[in-house]
Amino acid sequence: MADLQIHRFYETCLKRQATEAWLVAGQPPLLRIEGHLHKLEIPPLSPADVETALHKLAAPKQLEFYREHGFLDFGSSYAGGQILFDITMLNHSGQCLGHFRVTSREAVPGTTPGHPFKASARAEP
Repeated sequence: MADLQIHRFYETCLKRQATEAWLVAGQPPLLRIEGHLHKLEIPPLSPADVETALHKLAAPKQLEFYREHGFLDFGSSYAGGQILFDITMLNHSGQCLGHFRVTSREAVPGTTPGHPFKASARAEP
């Protein structure tokens, strides 16, 4: 898969009422729907696909923290700030993986679709 379009990924999560999603190299994106994991019917993601998609969402200072510590928690909004995702990036065995959790389906003032709304990263795993 050459380029995961994050807005389409978010739309799919919402249309299917997923509560969580994972981006893992070697797998298509995984969605948790009503407690069960479902693979999207697209080709498996490459390590570069996962890393590129997640790096597009994080701010430069957040990426510095990720490179130094191997993990990062941050947020992203969608639909004019009405949908919020809590995102965890992990370096697992040298590869980047991402976990997305829908944390709110209500508007948050001052957010922009596809941009981080939390600038801080947790210092502990």
